[in-house]
Amino acid sequence: MAEIQKAKIFASIEKCMKGEELKRLRKNAGLHKDELAEKMAEFGWYREKVYRLEKSEHFCLHPEEMQKLLEVLRAGSV
Repeated sequence: MAEIQKAKIFASIEKCMKGEELKRLRKNAGLHKDELAEKMAEFGWYREKVYRLEKSEHFCLHPEEMQKLLEVLRAGSV
């Protein structure tokens, strides 16, 4: 079983993460942008969205969407 990564999430009503943190977690999870987008498709993700989020200073998601993202990345929040 793979070790759970620790994700740095900002505290707010919505859950926020730095773009570089998403990229780090995605790479550590061994996922390509297409694979991450496919696993997040229920929230309307696509390859270019992953690219855009990774390039952003930070982004915020609804807590349910962030929870799914963390599950897909095999990560838990710090």
